[in-house]
Amino acid sequence: MEQTQGSCWRYCATAQWEPSINICESAQAYHVAVDLAGMRREDIDVQVQGGRLLVRGQRAIPHPDVESQQIRMHHMELQHGSFCREMDLPADVSAQQIAARYKDGILWIDLPKHPERPEQ
Repeated sequence: MEQTQGSCWRYCATAQWEPSINICESAQAYHVAVDLAGMRREDIDVQVQGGRLLVRGQRAIPHPDVESQQIRMHHMELQHGSFCREMDLPADVSAQQIAARYKDGILWIDLPKHPERPEQ
């Protein structure tokens, strides 16, 4: 995946933040890990459109579980609001077989490669 040497991810102008992303490669697929800690699965949208992988969603401002109605924020680094990242799919990816799973705050997206055809 030569394009991973540079940046293959595009930023969306409407996004308020961009989650951190790792991309690694095995013989059979590319594997994308997206850091989405604190999110619910139903608030994450993964799509393939026009040769691109799109990951978007909305993360709420984290609040402590306390009875008080008044909370004063002293310091805030956790990103919140809408996010969107998009990536051009490598030519050797089988878009119909892309699979995603969300576990322990990480969205894993598997981008299977087309099976290699034996030379004739």
